[in-house]
Amino acid sequence: MTVSTHARRTRVHVTGAASTAVRALLEAQRRPARVLAAFPQGVYLEVRTEVEPSVIAVITGEATRLPNSVLLAAPLPHLTVGDDAAVGDRAIELGPLSLTVRRWWDPAPPLGAVDRDLLARAVDELTEPPGAGLSGDASVELLADSCAKGWLLGAVTAAERLVGLGPGLTPSGDDVLAGLLVALRHLGRAAGAGRAVWLADWLAATVTYDARTRTTPISATLLHCAARGEASPEVLGVLRGLAGRQALAPALRRLHRLGHTSGSDLAQGVAIGARTVLSLGGRMSEPLVLARRGAYHDSVTLMRVSRALSELPGVTAAMVAMGTDLNVSILRDMGFDVPAAGPSDLLIAVRAADADAAVAEADRLLAGTHGAESSAAEQPPLTTRSAAARDAANLVLVSTPGEYAFFEALDAVEAGLPVMIFSDGVTVAQERRLKELAEAKDVLVMGPDCGTAAIGGAGLGFANVLSPGPVGVVAASGTGRSR
Repeated sequence: MTVSTHARRTRVHVTGAASTAVRALLEAQRRPARVLAAFPQGVYLEVRTEVEPSVIAVITGEATRLPNSVLLAAPLPHLTVGDDAAVGDRAIELGPLSLTVRRWWDPAPPLGAVDRDLLARAVDELTEPPGAGLSGDASVELLADSCAKGWLLGAVTAAERLVGLGPGLTPSGDDVLAGLLVALRHLGRAAGAGRAVWLADWLAATVTYDARTRTTPISATLLHCAARGEASPEVLGVLRGLAGRQALAPALRRLHRLGHTSGSDLAQGVAIGARTVLSLGGRMSEPLVLARRGAYHDSVTLMRVSRALSELPGVTAAMVAMGTDLNVSILRDMGFDVPAAGPSDLLIAVRAADADAAVAEADRLLAGTHGAESSAAEQPPLTTRSAAARDAANLVLVSTPGEYAFFEALDAVEAGLPVMIFSDGVTVAQERRLKELAEAKDVLVMGPDCGTAAIGGAGLGFANVLSPGPVGVVAASGTGRSR
């Protein structure tokens, strides 16, 4: 440590060791920052940047070494929230302190190969952590159950609910997700459980997509770190204990002592991740993809069937969808070998212990969506307008291939009926024509690509259970509206 004295100020020059998680931020051009939180053993600096992580923890040796930390071997100056700072060019200017980074440390060291039998025995020691902030929470239970089954939709839904859930600098929901992500990445790779790592990729994309707007800046940074497998030594110690590299019980006690509930919440996430690795990695699943030419079903029906299949015992992944470019791309990302198919072809993709039985169940579910056959004397309606008139409908939901959606919606609007267009693929010119006609007819057109609505207490498309109230909301994005 050196001290330089000028006429107006005295600067203290020190060196430090920084996490590689914040290396890009520290080696970039110098940017302004501000003190976000200050404690005797550390301060959090928020840097004005779009790069993540955007928060750096500058700590002394007594503080918890978070994955975004810079460790210095000198006391911190007195600082208050809102104080100015600067970060970049391998240095941090903080009050009278000039910190230069000389060394780097890795917040995500690999575990190496893990014996599955040893991991299974260690997981049996993971009891409910004491004082977990969300113990018994339905979203945590949904997360654990969905991850163990490999049910992506359920896991993503639960993760969306947990981001930012709870008070404090790092809400309990974020800590559970961080522990889960780190465990899936490290234990999944170490145990050769590719499905667990695949699940981590999807969950990481979900929780980091708009973390800055949904939780605290510090917690958003830690979620970005966890998405890459970066964690504090206490979390990594538990992972090493599960892998048989060190004693597990003392490592768990050290983790539980972190923060008010953070350590227990992280431990809860780690336990969910470890059990998921065992569940997905040990299951011999048979992938099967079938293409049914010209067998059309609407998107809402197919999502319901996909969800029902995903919940079956022995099914680790399932998707039933039309063969659009987007759906084919999703299936390939899920690891399926997809045959040639077009938008009018039905794709049934399952990965299960008994794939043939899962496909048979898909056929049964799809057959049940058609209802009873019409009698020979009853002429089925041939247009949207005639169908609405026969059943005295007061709203039309259009879910067809995009090339047909415009004409069905136009038929409904011309009949004076409001329309929800679930389908995409409607051109801007067609959408404009629909909405100009709707204005003239004094009816509402929602969409195209409108995925969710709740009208008169009825949920359409993706919808949540809502309590009635005096306020109605219309938004460009259903997901954004719900937040």
